[in-house]
Amino acid sequence: MNENNKGAKYEQRDVSVRMVLYAGALLVVFVAVSLAFVAFLTGLFSVPDREPTPVRTAERPVAGPRLEVYPKADLDALNASNRRLVETYGRSEDGRIRIPAARAIDILADRGWPNDTNGDGR
Repeated sequence: MNENNKGAKYEQRDVSVRMVLYAGALLVVFVAVSLAFVAFLTGLFSVPDREPTPVRTAERPVAGPRLEVYPKADLDALNASNRRLVETYGRSEDGRIRIPAARAIDILADRGWPNDTNGDGR
């Protein structure tokens, strides 16, 4: 070593070529082992080739999408049914009574909204 370099703040030794070669060889071995392991797993989990099975044809033709022939009439019938449920009295299948919405609004306006202090809360 040169006496002028004793206080130097940089690496004064050279890189060992042997260590660089060992690191490169280790990297190549690691990649080769990794590829062999992946090939082993691919062979382990692959599905064997099979003979293709012929597609069976349907015995009856498949029906196309169900399109509404008269969409306006169907919508009018649906709206009439819903209007009948909202505007008339009736009984549901489970025994509950249905009243018109306008009448229910009037009852709520007179009695107030049921809560724990006013009624049973249902």
